[in-house]
Amino acid sequence: MTMVSNVYKTQNQNGLISDHVIVNFLAAGFTGQLKGWWDHALTKTQQEEILKAIRKDDQ
Repeated sequence: MTMVSNVYKTQNQNGLISDHVIVNFLAAGFTGQLKGWWDHALTKTQQEEILKAIRKDDQ
């Protein structure tokens, strides 16, 4: 992510893209990757197991 951020900054010599906008670009790409993983790498059963998971804290 740092590499992508640096590319955006170097291509943005005149300051048209703020750091805030760069962060939004990175977040959108990351969530897109997660969506692809969710849709294509997991079975329906695995998705259901994740959605129904409950954290148990013994303390």
